[in-house]
Amino acid sequence: AMAIPKLVASFPPTLRASSVRVTAPAEITSYSKDASGRITIPACRIRLYKKPHLPYDLNIGMSEYIAKKEGDVTLEPVLQALSHAQFSTTRSCDFVSYRNNLNKIMETPYNKKDPWKIKLRKDSSVIYMDVVKLEEQSTQSPRSMRKFQYWGYKFEGACTSDDGDQSHVDANEEYCSVFQISIGENRLVLAAEMDCIEPEKEEQSEKEGGGKRRYVELKTSRVISHPNQNNTFQRFKLLKFWIQSFLGGVGKIVCGFRDDDGILQEVKEFKTLEIPRMVRGKPNMWDPNVCLKFTEDLLTRLKTLVKESVSYELVYEPKQEQVRLFETDPQVAARS
Repeated sequence: AMAIPKLVASFPPTLRASSVRVTAPAEITSYSKDASGRITIPACRIRLYKKPHLPYDLNIGMSEYIAKKEGDVTLEPVLQALSHAQFSTTRSCDFVSYRNNLNKIMETPYNKKDPWKIKLRKDSSVIYMDVVKLEEQSTQSPRSMRKFQYWGYKFEGACTSDDGDQSHVDANEEYCSVFQISIGENRLVLAAEMDCIEPEKEEQSEKEGGGKRRYVELKTSRVISHPNQNNTFQRFKLLKFWIQSFLGGVGKIVCGFRDDDGILQEVKEFKTLEIPRMVRGKPNMWDPNVCLKFTEDLLTRLKTLVKESVSYELVYEPKQEQVRLFETDPQVAARS
């Protein structure tokens, strides 16, 4: 029989803002994955950013597109990379996760439509957060979803390949950075896929001591032709962009604006730390301190609530307007 998950606690998202001490993300190591799933630690080379020529047709090569394989996302490669770097999680962190889970948590106070779920387990006082894929609530056909995904990947190709249209798109190849960040008193080790880095100018590498990789996040969005669309872009897209890049220590986001036919018309650069200023004081916008405060409070409570060797699920249902923590029976879950 299925065990009924036991409710441990609820966290209603609040719009309370107060400043939270956050340390700048510091990279520990990296790893890369090739199309066949083979892991290299530390990562072999990352792509270099270069501005694409406009207009650019993002449909080119779509017939050869290899989409991401569906499958369980495990923390295994992250743990391998950490052990290779001789980094001890038990001594130096409270949480280990992919950034993706933290994106979801941070966006929650403003998220009225996307449910999410995260699996948790605690081992030697470290909480490991596993990614759970939910069926996407999409109004789009699988075919147009695939098209939008391809355009996104193709934009990455357009911004990083020297041979223009020659590079095929295989979504299974990835480069991941593994880094430490603290949010309040919560020390996290996060792994995140990175798109590319700024080509180093000689004077920069000396000034920055060469240790800090200057990652660039690449995004696509629909061309903005109406003030309402700009409002939506700032309210929803920029929030997601900011959270993701802020958490990963990515200084710059390059957004390609494309039309409905997939033709890239314009490329705009956003400095991550300047994004909150673009929306500050505007009606119905968002406040970064609301996101950080909710995240800090939630993580702090999880540290005391989550017990060793018990399985948990953290679940957010927008309709219920709260994040709930359930205890789940691991044996039952494995059998079902």
